[in-house]
Amino acid sequence: MEHMGRGTTSALDTMLVVAEPASSSLRTCQRVIELARQMGVQHLGVIANKVRRDGDRELVQAAVGDLPVLAVVPYLDDLREPLTDASPGAEQLLALVADALDRLPA
Repeated sequence: MEHMGRGTTSALDTMLVVAEPASSSLRTCQRVIELARQMGVQHLGVIANKVRRDGDRELVQAAVGDLPVLAVVPYLDDLREPLTDASPGAEQLLALVADALDRLPA
């Protein structure tokens, strides 16, 4: 959000917002979405991160309203450490993000 306040993101036309199914993260996500809309970002999508149980995706979806949840990243213990190409789970994470990018509206 800091960069948005400085206006350094004014040239963006697309933004992916990552949200965890926790109240503080969802409030931050809603604020980022509001700021992005005020800045005129044309394409917004959400990635649900650290999803552990049934209902977490729906919690994120409810918080972001009509925006699409483009990917669901499960909570992976393997990703608690810094991510490298050799990290367990890295391939799965990169595939999820690539799929989310492909699903963005044109």
